[in-house]
Amino acid sequence: MAATASSPFHEGRALRRARQRRHLTLDDAAKATRIPRRFLEALESDAPVDVFPAPVYARAFLREYARYLGLDPEPLVDAFTSHNEVPEPHLVPLPTPLVVPERRWPGRVLALLSVAAVVALAITRLGSPGQVPPKAAPASPQAIRTEAAAGALPAAGPSAPVDLRSSRVPPSGGRIDIVLTMTGSCWVSATGDGAAAFASQTFAPGQTVSISARSSVTIRLGNAGGVHMTVNGTPMRAGGSGEVVDLSFVWRNGQVVSA
Repeated sequence: MAATASSPFHEGRALRRARQRRHLTLDDAAKATRIPRRFLEALESDAPVDVFPAPVYARAFLREYARYLGLDPEPLVDAFTSHNEVPEPHLVPLPTPLVVPERRWPGRVLALLSVAAVVALAITRLGSPGQVPPKAAPASPQAIRTEAAAGALPAAGPSAPVDLRSSRVPPSGGRIDIVLTMTGSCWVSATGDGAAAFASQTFAPGQTVSISARSSVTIRLGNAGGVHMTVNGTPMRAGGSGEVVDLSFVWRNGQVVSA
């Protein structure tokens, strides 16, 4: 829904004056924040919310732009929300059931073959006269931990290491707000509070995706180096070009932490 009349707070004027005090152009700000210039212009002019791809994007852009200019974003976001209708994103259930990873089967088959070989050897020794089968030595706790860890590996193997600027990000009114801006083609899958945030797909450079949830967000990126990510307005680096990474954020003890 379109925005109502501009707020007396004039958050756009505050943004513009802060930028001018720093002797920055809109092009400078767009390059640094990776927010398209037309959206920065819209923020500074208190444009209606329907000029943005979605209201939640406008709120996320406002928060990140304010932080870039050295302003406290919360009063600006509160003023923006007070005179714009910013609905919460509708999360839909996953359309398909989870698929059992195929790479676990070879390990299970090998384990079954090993057990069968041990049983066959025991039967052979029992059948030999004058021989008492030795007692099998109990598996060490270390071996048990190693086998359990091996069985827990996902089908695609361990994800590439994630280089986050900080493991903690500032709170955002009791929510987790994540904005992904594509700088390259990237396949993205995401869930918020356990439900799919959108249909998994490949996004083109320049497209923007927003995920908002109350308690948890998980994201898988097919090309982490092709994504500019902000978590509650804080820029973070997800990974390098071509890396497949899994990211997880949870709301814990009044703040967002990377899990």
